[in-house]
Amino acid sequence: MLFQPLKHKWNRVTVGEELFGLPKTSLTVLQQIQDDMAALEQLYSLYTAVLTTIQDRGAQPWSAAKDVFEALATEVADFQVKSRRMPKTMKDWPAYKDCRKLIDDLVAVVPLLQGLAHKSVQDRHWVELSRVVGGAPLLLPSQGLLLSQVLGASLLEHREEVEDLCTAATKEEGVEKKLKAIAAQWEQETFTFAEHKQRGPVVLKPAETAELKEKLEDATMVLGSLAASRYSVPFRPELVAMSSKLGAVSEIMEQWLAVQSMWSYMEAVFSGGDIVKQLPAEAKRFSGIDKSFIKAMTHARETGRVLEACTGSHTLSATLPVLLEQLEVCQKSLAAYLGEINQDLKRMVGYASLLKVVLIEVLQKFQLG
Repeated sequence: MLFQPLKHKWNRVTVGEELFGLPKTSLTVLQQIQDDMAALEQLYSLYTAVLTTIQDRGAQPWSAAKDVFEALATEVADFQVKSRRMPKTMKDWPAYKDCRKLIDDLVAVVPLLQGLAHKSVQDRHWVELSRVVGGAPLLLPSQGLLLSQVLGASLLEHREEVEDLCTAATKEEGVEKKLKAIAAQWEQETFTFAEHKQRGPVVLKPAETAELKEKLEDATMVLGSLAASRYSVPFRPELVAMSSKLGAVSEIMEQWLAVQSMWSYMEAVFSGGDIVKQLPAEAKRFSGIDKSFIKAMTHARETGRVLEACTGSHTLSATLPVLLEQLEVCQKSLAAYLGEINQDLKRMVGYASLLKVVLIEVLQKFQLG
């Protein structure tokens, strides 16, 4: 504004000198002022554009602002290019330095904003961010947090902590996904039963059960690995609960297979014949075991799903240890009975051998006589 009258007079003088053929008057100071004014106008325009962008973007809610960071990054990169193309004469000006610092800070802060906008960043991370940067606590995104509040939160002063927080959010998301995948898998896993003689589908199929045990071992190993990670802290209760459930499944399956193996053997032994007459008490005991086993297997088959059968009720966890104990009692009694028979057989073999020797001696004497 103040320079315009001087420039008008300068132009009139220049025209007059040209008209009368006079030497041109060198007005170095005015030329310098004109150059400075042009540079200042360029700087002012850039500075205004930067501040306007910050103001416009900052007024947006964080939930909406995170969708424009790519555009913001492009705008800030353009500002940076323009600032570098400014005349060298102005690069010592305080205004230029302030503008350049503002632009460089924006360039540096955009990646942090993009990190905080990642879907893995949860409310707990915003609470932690408030603690890290200090000052007034930040609102949560769901509470109407504005981009301007995040821009004013001194992120660059705590860049390393903010980057660590964003990294932790991503790692924690990975832990959560794996944990949810295991939980979803075991909500669907089922037991597979096979027919046993004429008793119906009351025993576990060997191949399918072996595969199920492998899956159980794999899931247990993954849970152990997740629990050892420092990024699993937010999910510690869920990890402990899932590990406890799979641990219960493993223990029940181990007891189940032991009971099934002993029951299959005993069922053949006590299905009839002399042994029932010889061991009436044990035959009666096994009859009770048999009923309880079939009842437990029917419940497990009707329930179907592994977790529900093993942890959703106490049928298996309460029945199997008792059955195992009772079967072991039957097994000991049967082993003792078979041991006695074995001893009798040995004695009979001994008597037969002795009789053979005696007969041989008698025959030899008879032939000699």
